[in-house]
Amino acid sequence: MKKTIDLEWGSFMNGDIVTKEKRRPLIPSLISGTFMISKATVVLAAVPGADSTGLARLMFELLGVADYIAWGGFIFAGASWMFNNRTVAIERGIGVTAGYLIIRKAWDFVIFLKGV
Repeated sequence: MKKTIDLEWGSFMNGDIVTKEKRRPLIPSLISGTFMISKATVVLAAVPGADSTGLARLMFELLGVADYIAWGGFIFAGASWMFNNRTVAIERGIGVTAGYLIIRKAWDFVIFLKGV
């Protein structure tokens, strides 16, 4: 397991740097990874395509997979928050949100470029 180094807040405010080591729990990553893998395999067969073209069908399948990956990322960020690792949870939450919005807008970019 990876170890993180935290500072004692009271000592830090007094000008002393006293480190304490915390072990990061492995359970949240195992649980979210298991959920993402199981959901992603189901989504590939369940997401219908919008029309018969190959690109549209591929994009809708990838968007369905991205939905479940984002879902798993939010669960993992919530579990990180729950285990008192708030800074990492906020970073992961923002990263998942930004990545998800970029992926969801990718199809709009394809439609726009087709019309040009």
